[in-house]
Amino acid sequence: MVLDELQSLLHHGNPHPSPGPDGWEKWCVKALSDSALTAILHLVNFEIINSTIPHFLNQATLLTMHKWGLTTQLKNKPGVMLSNFLASLPFVWLSLCLNQYNTAHPLIPQSQIATQWGVQG
Repeated sequence: MVLDELQSLLHHGNPHPSPGPDGWEKWCVKALSDSALTAILHLVNFEIINSTIPHFLNQATLLTMHKWGLTTQLKNKPGVMLSNFLASLPFVWLSLCLNQYNTAHPLIPQSQIATQWGVQG
């Protein structure tokens, strides 16, 4: 990953997601200078190159939030997982790379329109 890709990733998705157990907030990281982002880029590239996420970053928080129906039934409380920023960033980058690869080399058959970029059923 290069600095431009990191800056692009920080502009994708929810601009103010809930912070994970590490307390890092996306909007704060997005506001950092290029030299500070370079330090984060080195950490993320370490994870990508070594195909590993350090165990202390694997901590996540599972929240159950009541959405509908009776509060006493667990099926009415879907879970929301809050993961560490540095643990989720490589997966966001990988997803973006896979989408770009699929655009260049169509892997999804034309008959499957639900996941085709720019195709509406």
